[in-house]
Formats: sequence, structure tokens, C-alpha cells
Amino acid sequence: MRLLKSKDPDTCRWLIGEFVERVTVTRENVDVIFKVTVDLYGGGKGTRTPDL
Repeated sequence: MRLLKSKDPDTCRWLIGEFVERVTVTRENVDVIFKVTVDLYGGGKGTRTPDL
């Protein structure tokens, strides 16, 4: 978030290029398609919830 708040045009272009795949603007909508990777096999080696 800090990178976006800097309002540096080159930094913002880089962030958009890294994380946004496509933006479609119509009269009614703005559709943003993000580049997302979902790891279904637990490759992150971390835990997000405590063991109960």
C-alpha cells in the first residue's frame, strides 16, 4: 500500500503491471482481472490457523 501512496507514476505502473491482468471499462462497470495464483497443495510451508 505504501508504494501506491507514494504516487510515483513509475512505481504505480510497475505495480499495475505485476498484479493486474486486464481492466475493462464500460458505462456501467469497471472490471479488474487480477493475476492470482492459488496453491491448492500447501506449498507455502506456513500455517494460517492455530491447531485446536
